[in-house]
Amino acid sequence: MLAIIKKRESMRKQLSFIILLLTISLTTVANKDSLNIKSKEITEVSETPKTVDNNKILSELDYYKLLYEKEQKNGNSYISLIQWIIGVCLAFLLAIIGSQIFFNYRINKKELDYIKKDLDQKLTNLKNELLEKIELKFELSETKLKEKFDKGEKVVKERVEKFIESENKMLELQLKTQKGELEREINYLKKDIEKNSGDLWKLKGVESNALSSFLRVAFMQIDLKHEVKYILDDIIEILNDLAEINNSDYNKLDELCSKLEVSNADKITRIKELYNKKPVYEFVERKHDSFDGFLGMPLMKYVKNKK
Repeated sequence: MLAIIKKRESMRKQLSFIILLLTISLTTVANKDSLNIKSKEITEVSETPKTVDNNKILSELDYYKLLYEKEQKNGNSYISLIQWIIGVCLAFLLAIIGSQIFFNYRINKKELDYIKKDLDQKLTNLKNELLEKIELKFELSETKLKEKFDKGEKVVKERVEKFIESENKMLELQLKTQKGELEREINYLKKDIEKNSGDLWKLKGVESNALSSFLRVAFMQIDLKHEVKYILDDIIEILNDLAEINNSDYNKLDELCSKLEVSNADKITRIKELYNKKPVYEFVERKHDSFDGFLGMPLMKYVKNKK
């Protein structure tokens, strides 16, 4: 492509040089013709008086008329010369323009082919470069997106774990609180049930069972941190009516007195006076060869303060 451009410039220079030579040649010819015409005019003008002398000297008016006719002939010669020069220049100009158009058509066609190929190659290269850049950007974006996603997933996972842990602790605390309240309510119900059971046994005249129920109520009230003086009055009343005490209730009375010895000293002293001197019994399995009592009934045995 560069070679074609250089060749084109060289031909333009050559054509310019040819045009310059033609212009100089035409100018020289025109100058020569002009000089010839002037010299001819001078010769004719100089020879005119001689002719006039021979023909008895023309008048001044005829002389100027003769000069006018000579100038008219010279003007026609100049016009024909100029027309000829213009025709030759136009012919050369048309020849130059035609050759230039023909040459430009051939050169431009080749140039267009080369330009098209060059553009196609550049477009292909540019397309490949753009595709590579796009792929690289996609890879970088994918890598960054994956890193952000992993980081975000880790953060979200940690937050969810902390939230779940916090919620679990809160639920455990709520469950523990509700469980404690529920157990407290159940203990209240058990206490009331045992108190009512003791009152029923007392009404039926079964003081030993009533004492067992009242002792269980007393331990429940200690666990619930309730006042126990009223249940202690019930225990004292039952002990006054009992002639003997079951060994299990006797041990429970010892335990109750050890827990309430300071806070309810007067009542505990009275309870100790009542149960320490009473006979203590327990039920044992009856031997197979013994026929005392009812068949299959356990045998009552005194273990303390025997009658």
